[in-house]
Amino acid sequence: MRGQGMRSEHTNALHRAARAALMFGLLTAPVSENVSAQVAREGAPNRPTETIDNLHHSVAADANAAHRYDLFADRADRDGLSQVAKLFRAVAVSERIHVRRHNAVLRELGVAATQPHLARIDVQTTRENLRAALEGEPRETDETFAEPIRIAEQEHIAAAGRSFRDAREAERVYRDLFRGALDRLGQNELVDYLVDTETGMIETAPSQR
Repeated sequence: MRGQGMRSEHTNALHRAARAALMFGLLTAPVSENVSAQVAREGAPNRPTETIDNLHHSVAADANAAHRYDLFADRADRDGLSQVAKLFRAVAVSERIHVRRHNAVLRELGVAATQPHLARIDVQTTRENLRAALEGEPRETDETFAEPIRIAEQEHIAAAGRSFRDAREAERVYRDLFRGALDRLGQNELVDYLVDTETGMIETAPSQR
């Protein structure tokens, strides 16, 4: 029993370390289930065409969001708002985890990942950038994911449904973080952002700097 407890503690410590590493970098988010095996087991009757299209769309949207938040972070640094810059970079890391998860599901479905086109970003002041981010997230969480999740379930691609759900939950957290950052702009609490390598969820912790 003691050995099992030590192994469990070691596993938890590794998980915490991996999440903490994401404060300043990106780790690949694993996909926990082989989708091809899942499709065969659940007996999906046809190629999941709509889910594939939805995954491609999400890859493009999330890649562009990550690019946008990178640029917003650079502007926040120039505006002397390093804590907001840290937030934008954490969200960019989270968005890239979603891109990698969606692409992993596509690969398991036998579909090659594509390199999304990155649109031109209109970068404003940090206050305006936070407002733009805050206005976009409610629309994404409430409207963007409901139909892809329903279709993934209908087409028996549970891994895609989980990937969409995790992205939706993470983006609900973005919304709260952006609102808090805007409300306290210029007097933002000093925290670190811990990004979960599997789901892209963001948690805050007292700053270590």
